Amino acid sequence: MGYPQTWKQYCIDNKIVIIDLIKTINIDDILLNFGDREVDCKINYDLSNTAHFDITNAFNGISFNKVLYSLIWSDSKIQRLPLIRNSINQSLLTNRCINDINQIKYCLTPSRNDAYQSWHEAVN
Repeated sequence: MGYPQTWKQYCIDNKIVIIDLIKTINIDDILLNFGDREVDCKINYDLSNTAHFDITNAFNGISFNKVLYSLIWSDSKIQRLPLIRNSINQSLLTNRCINDINQIKYCLTPSRNDAYQSWHEAVN
């Protein structure tokens, strides 16, 4: 069950979407790594140098049973992430991709050793 095509089909069959909040960060320098603190210090306070996931263009007319975010771990380290998340959540509701905010589940970053349980609970 670990192949990407299998997971993709699982998400399609169960109307689940996994969203990455920040599409790009427009900066002149290169990130040495993608650690939360390094990412956070590159995001302008007003979010003007970021491009976010565009719900309207991506999911126009599509509804989901669940929306999964991998961000519990990052939430406290990337200070402006809740602003982005809240905007996207509102767009999911406005575009009727979901009917209720409780359809959104927050999981630990998959690379963490203790992430399995949070993803298992979110998917099931």
